[in-house]
Amino acid sequence: MTAAEGLTIGAAAIRRRELTGKTGMSALMENKKAFFIAVFASFGGLLYGYQQGVLGQALVMPAFQTQFPAIHSSASATGWLTSILQLGGWAGALASGVLCEVFSRKYTIFCGSLWMILGSYLAAGAPAGAEMYLFMGRFFTGIGVGILSAIG
Repeated sequence: MTAAEGLTIGAAAIRRRELTGKTGMSALMENKKAFFIAVFASFGGLLYGYQQGVLGQALVMPAFQTQFPAIHSSASATGWLTSILQLGGWAGALASGVLCEVFSRKYTIFCGSLWMILGSYLAAGAPAGAEMYLFMGRFFTGIGVGILSAIG
């Protein structure tokens, strides 16, 4: 590389740096719209982590153990109840790309939110002894968080 080429490349890099302006957190805080988009996009991962962790506390509650003894007494049922969220998340994440192409990102986020609401409603409203409501609620919630995590 000649000295003239080196100066040209250096000048282009300096010009590019001047045009971009601020970078990092200072640029994000200056652009409020980009900041709120980033916060909104992070909710998918936040919901996924919350849904994974919330079941651990519920499994050891005395009320849960008396209302759902079949899950409490069986290690495989407890494992399935825990892991079915990831199975739904896998399905939701795979479907989210196609859904975004067909319906747009905005409507796919809305669809993922509806899956979350349906799954939470089923799991929270499960009558005593009806374990299938818990399993379906966790699966539907997994679909929702999988969609939201993949799109975010």
